[in-house]
Amino acid sequence: MNAQLLYSISTYPFPLQASGQSGSPNVAQLTVVATNNTGSDVILQGVTIKIPVGQGAVQLTNDAKTIGPVSPVNWTLKDTQYPAGFVQYVLLPNPGYGTVAKNGSLNFIFNNIQVNSQTGQAEIDVTEGSNNCVPPNCPVAQLFVTKFPNGWGQVSFWVDHPDISAGGSDTLHWSGPAGATYSIEYYDAQRGTIVNVPAQGQPPLSNQGQYPAQSAPPLILQQTTTFTLSVAETIVGQSYRAQMQITVTVQIPPPVINSFEAVPSFVDAMNPGSMQLRWVTTHVTELIIADVGAFKDKDAESGSCRVAPMRTKQYFATAYGLSGYTGRPEPANTWLNFGGVSSSGFLDVWNSSGGELWMLSLPPGKSIFGVNMEVTWPDGQHVCDIFLTLQPGVQIADLGTARDSAGYIGTVTASYGTELPMPHIWRGEAFHGSGQERPKNVGATWAVKFSEGLYALLWLDSIIPDNPNIGLHRWQFTFKWIFYYPMLSEGQAKE
Repeated sequence: MNAQLLYSISTYPFPLQASGQSGSPNVAQLTVVATNNTGSDVILQGVTIKIPVGQGAVQLTNDAKTIGPVSPVNWTLKDTQYPAGFVQYVLLPNPGYGTVAKNGSLNFIFNNIQVNSQTGQAEIDVTEGSNNCVPPNCPVAQLFVTKFPNGWGQVSFWVDHPDISAGGSDTLHWSGPAGATYSIEYYDAQRGTIVNVPAQGQPPLSNQGQYPAQSAPPLILQQTTTFTLSVAETIVGQSYRAQMQITVTVQIPPPVINSFEAVPSFVDAMNPGSMQLRWVTTHVTELIIADVGAFKDKDAESGSCRVAPMRTKQYFATAYGLSGYTGRPEPANTWLNFGGVSSSGFLDVWNSSGGELWMLSLPPGKSIFGVNMEVTWPDGQHVCDIFLTLQPGVQIADLGTARDSAGYIGTVTASYGTELPMPHIWRGEAFHGSGQERPKNVGATWAVKFSEGLYALLWLDSIIPDNPNIGLHRWQFTFKWIFYYPMLSEGQAKE
């Protein structure tokens, strides 16, 4: 059974050196790093770390009591055990903190380790509590740390910039005792290959240097990268080898949906024509549009696709970030509104008897209200009164006169009633040439709900008095509308 996380060890100082035969022991810090490179979240039930104790070459220290373990954030040291020849630390995540996110890591630190006096290699075992395993049937990662001879020297390994932005450059540096062999290894995510420095057939690295060299192209990083420095030397016929790692954290910018729109956003249901969804994104590798499809790489950055819904529809897009991005994907939505235009034709407001009526009916055959026109002659003046009468089985709510603020959310959450809000849409003297005829309440917006739960958004688009092509006193009332079908749930909709 293999561990899900990738485990490595770093020490300070580096490399570890055996203590002298007399005097104070060499004191070291050991860090076990657990990294999640699986591409998805990993849940741990706990971790057990076992360190060998004794005076021999394969033991690390002969005094376990001095070791000071430090748990990762939101983890707790549950128990310390002392089986023969070892010290064992049982560490558990606090409730709700057992998840190691994709590309995330945990650091288990052990301070004040008094290294024993024998050179050699000690094995550190990490037992991973994952997939609800039960010890001893849990995966174990075997790590090794080498104790160089006392007084051998110290190696330094560092970078100019531990944190950079994606696409930025960095430089590695190292310095250590002469006579040893040095090499660097890292994974190039862009090419999908492991890079070895020096490359095969190239001269070995000196004990001091930088990578890349000053005359070489810069080291460009697109995602967080771990570099491993290996140092090796044969001393009195015995080989010693140790590794040290440093990580450059690359800040991956979040995915951004710059625009996501339906073109046109309002489609006449009587003449649908051609419709498209269009988008522009930044820092995105994949854009998924629900019920439409997935678009990757260049197509995810900028593109369009044809759609042909036969109803008002809200489209949902989700943008996923560049490789190495660990944050949330970016959502967006847009409406493609199927609607129409209903016009009264031309009603004669000069009719002395009044009683003009036009019934506003929307496809599919839904009558909402009648536009009534009555004319009176108070004090010898010709007064036209235009009002609306609601039809049975219809509920209505006034959404005000701000058309741009109305939409699906406002429609489904409106306070409906059977009394028609603002029933009068025009009242005044209707004598041509008096200069008093002025369109009123243009832009007035209503939400409509039918008995079966079908919704509509309706607004008075225009009032045209005295159309010169038809004749005097003949007015036209135009309404625009959008249907919202019950299959669009309130929980899905976002505006």
